[in-house]
Amino acid sequence: MPTSAPEALKAPGVLMSNDTHTTTGARKQGGTSTEKEAWNQAAPFPIAENIQRLKVAVTAACQRCKTQGEAAELYARFGIPVIPCNWKPNKDGAIKKYPLLGEGGLYLATTDLEQIQKWWNQWPEALIGVPMGRRVGMWAVDADSKEKKGDVDGVGAWFDLVAENDPGSAVTRAHKTGTDGLHFLYLWDNGRSVGCPTMKGIGEIKGEGGYVIFPPSPYSLNGKILSYSVSQDIEPEPAPDWLYDLIIGSRSKSNGAWTGGYEWDPKYGQKKLDKLCERLRTAQRGHWDEACRVVKMFAQEIAGGAYDIGEAKKKILDAVKSNHDAPHPIMMNMLNEPSKTE
Repeated sequence: MPTSAPEALKAPGVLMSNDTHTTTGARKQGGTSTEKEAWNQAAPFPIAENIQRLKVAVTAACQRCKTQGEAAELYARFGIPVIPCNWKPNKDGAIKKYPLLGEGGLYLATTDLEQIQKWWNQWPEALIGVPMGRRVGMWAVDADSKEKKGDVDGVGAWFDLVAENDPGSAVTRAHKTGTDGLHFLYLWDNGRSVGCPTMKGIGEIKGEGGYVIFPPSPYSLNGKILSYSVSQDIEPEPAPDWLYDLIIGSRSKSNGAWTGGYEWDPKYGQKKLDKLCERLRTAQRGHWDEACRVVKMFAQEIAGGAYDIGEAKKKILDAVKSNHDAPHPIMMNMLNEPSKTE
């Protein structure tokens, strides 16, 4: 008998209001306004709160799973929502990897194991789509490959763009597509919401309203079996400022709240800060790289108005100083980094 998602994935405060749909419609990507509104109002999936589990999930899906359905279920167990996507070529031989769910589209992505089993029982060869945006804690640059004569070399153009701006600044987790394109996965910044604009000569941005195919997702094209794989096996990193400037325009840096489209829950910043400080007070030697990464992630949210920046710095430093194993100078330097650019 199919089982529902483990209770551990449904943490308190994490809504799964869109996890029980059983649609079987024809091709349609946009989703109804009802599903979209529900998606936008719902809390993040577990992976957004624990993004370091992404590496483990992708490795396990590629190495341990024998079928697409098994891989999709594994992602769900790690708190990563999935949707089944088309794997069949059209009459021109091209494969359009659209969601197979009809009404609701990508906004029906779920971690519910019973629903996922139904989908992949119906479409065993379906590719594994993962939505991007706030609820999943990441967004992607989708750089196209030069598949045939006349195609744009999006991957080459991307690396040229990085070199022109700040070499090394855009290093992050990357997945390779079956045709050698690249998906660069960046941490979501609630202060700078990213949609799905095109990047001329490179490809597309996959943010809110977008999705990417996750490994392994094998499929057949022109008589060859292709699949998605890991190109850069590291955790998603924050995107550099110059990239945000290109995508959504520049914004002034200040200690004030970002006045973008996201409205912070007053309790969110305090709860997140309390949890972070407890982690800093108890972190042991050998775990400070991860602790520093979590602090940097929260620093993005502070910059976006989640909490008063001065008070947050004080509480974080107090927590660090109370831990005898903490590398105080390293942490203090890291917390002071943002002030150099203000």
